[in-house]
Amino acid sequence: MQQVINSGKYLFAIAILGFSAIQFATGSLPSEFMPLPASMTGRAFLAYLTGGIMTVAAVCIIINRHAKLAAAIIGIVFLLFLIYPHIPKLLSNVHNPGEWVAFLETLAFSCGAFILADKLPVVSAIEFKWRTAIGKAALVGSYLFAIAILIFGIQHIMYEKFIITLIPSWIPGKVFWSYVVKAAFLSSAISIVLKFKTRLALSLLGLMFLLWVLLLHGPRVFKNPTIEPEWTSFFVALAMSGISFLIASGYGRKERNNIEKVSPSMKTV
Repeated sequence: MQQVINSGKYLFAIAILGFSAIQFATGSLPSEFMPLPASMTGRAFLAYLTGGIMTVAAVCIIINRHAKLAAAIIGIVFLLFLIYPHIPKLLSNVHNPGEWVAFLETLAFSCGAFILADKLPVVSAIEFKWRTAIGKAALVGSYLFAIAILIFGIQHIMYEKFIITLIPSWIPGKVFWSYVVKAAFLSSAISIVLKFKTRLALSLLGLMFLLWVLLLHGPRVFKNPTIEPEWTSFFVALAMSGISFLIASGYGRKERNNIEKVSPSMKTV
């Protein structure tokens, strides 16, 4: 299980590469969490530009070359998209569950990138200069991620009938599994805030998302390889799995013994 938890960095980076591939293939951003109007000026340029930036950053993470800076750049890109267009779109239509999902997924990806950046070593002067800011962003990001999955859990309660239809027909006990998913979201959010059994809760949450990749989204992509939203959902689940494992990896025995201490990346200003 430890090897699975340690894979969080790579799962997240692969998901970012997947989003970038979608952008290059479609000339637009992933429709699930970053839909752009077809009439938008410079839509393709924006997709290619951000896709190129995130491709380079994801590769740097995988090969461990200036990975801390690369992860922080990914976090900034998602943060910018969160500020615009997501916040204005959400405020203009707060009762639309789809807007909430898109907003929260973008928020989760930004938080996950900063959490990853904080875990990676400093290897350059610019990373040394920004290590404190990255550490603070990661700390705030962990709580914002908790809020995101808490709202996901609430949405699963509110739209239970729809959620059940997403479970493959060959899986028995759909109602039971819908309750398992709700419990996973809610308990993981609480565990992050209270710092109680966080490693266990987030490990199980990451495993749940990984199973979604293998059992739900993988087969759907196989059946519909030309449908962009299927690929986007596949990589969303993969990214969420990686973020969950990243958070879980920070709560081993040593971390629990020092839970009240400030992280090394935040000690020096």
